[in-house]
Amino acid sequence: MSLKDILLPEDFPYLLGESIEVYAQPDAYEVVYQAHAKLWQEQRVRFSLTRLTNLYTYFEDENVQIIHITPSFESMQTTILDVVKEIEVANLMNSQVVAGYLEFSVSQNDPTEIEYRQIALYKSILDFNRKLGTSLITYRSAIHYELLTNYSDFSMITNNQQNCSLVDFLREQLSFKVKIGWGIGKTLQEARIQAEKAATYCTGSLTESYILTKENHLIGPLDGKTSIAMNDSDIDKLEEISRNTNISLLHLQKIYGLVYKLKKESLTAEELSIHMSISVRTASRILKRLEEFNYASPIANNVTRAKGRPSKLYKMNL
Repeated sequence: MSLKDILLPEDFPYLLGESIEVYAQPDAYEVVYQAHAKLWQEQRVRFSLTRLTNLYTYFEDENVQIIHITPSFESMQTTILDVVKEIEVANLMNSQVVAGYLEFSVSQNDPTEIEYRQIALYKSILDFNRKLGTSLITYRSAIHYELLTNYSDFSMITNNQQNCSLVDFLREQLSFKVKIGWGIGKTLQEARIQAEKAATYCTGSLTESYILTKENHLIGPLDGKTSIAMNDSDIDKLEEISRNTNISLLHLQKIYGLVYKLKKESLTAEELSIHMSISVRTASRILKRLEEFNYASPIANNVTRAKGRPSKLYKMNL
């Protein structure tokens, strides 16, 4: 529920655990009861919630007021219909078309080099298809290729828009950089336009990938399946920052990775919002929280926007 982003550690609810594995235990009722009962005996809670319907029977002999709530028939019916709608939406998403835009550059107008790179890139795409069992439909142009695929294969290739296995594969196979843009649109033409726009954000020195959704959300840069190397001291430091600031460790790891990938230590809330796929408001809250604990510091921003005030720039001190 994103409570960690808005509550202080001392205000955070007591949790039975970070997962629901406890409910799979043979003595789940006894384990959950003991956890609740201990908090009540130590007078650390005023109320508690549980999903175990019959747990209230364990408290019948104790001085705890029970409020037993069960769903109505109408509520169950509404929930089932909502689930059916979600399945239908998921099926529609998996069948929608996604476009890819792959572009390589050449240092000089050398027809032989251009032809070589065309052939090498096309062969790599075919090999990638064969390796993963995907069905990327490929169209060739002068110095770029267009790809068409379905959302299901796209999700597999990008690990649900987390990283891009095609990036990793092309880095291994090719000696030159390829810009990869993925576009999702309501129509095929819109998806193609979004893919070409996404490719323009690939400004790094290596092959990389960006996604531009139909809502114009930019996601990236997506590296390959190889994760950023983090030593034990880095991980320990991020965990310490997470405890101090109450910012989730996942968000901190993403910021760490973003600084690493972009090769820059200063970020605005807008940049953080785009690359982490979160709202600008949430990004601003994270940066202000980091500033409060001296893990980020505002610096002068000489880059002005066309309208309004320049975005506040923060130097990361992670």
